[in-house]
Amino acid sequence: MCEIDKNIIELLRHDMVVDITTRGRKTSLARRIEIWAHYLQGRIFLASRPGRRSWYANLIDNPEFTFHIKEIKTIDIPAIANPILEKENRHLALEIIQGGTEFQERKNMVIEDWVSGSCIVEVFLKPNYTEELPKIF
Repeated sequence: MCEIDKNIIELLRHDMVVDITTRGRKTSLARRIEIWAHYLQGRIFLASRPGRRSWYANLIDNPEFTFHIKEIKTIDIPAIANPILEKENRHLALEIIQGGTEFQERKNMVIEDWVSGSCIVEVFLKPNYTEELPKIF
């Protein structure tokens, strides 16, 4: 969608725990949760261990959501989720995550188990998000 602003890249190098706000697929109510974000190889991924997740179901039904950076600086960024559904793309995304993450659980994951049952999304920040960005670095 668009190139990620250098300030956001710098924040994501330090702030791996973010919040996302999705719209409930049944209720349409805003649902905010905390989740690990992985900024690796110029891409942003969200991934959770195998199992059903309401945030993932919400993003499949309505891929528009808000990506909240919250630790060093608080920034709310409109985003679009691209669920990664094809097996080979899931495998590739998980290899990228495993190879570059600081999160111990992801370093130790058995990729084949995660390919078949985890929730994996690539995040695309909407093009106009930089208009409101504070200059940080």
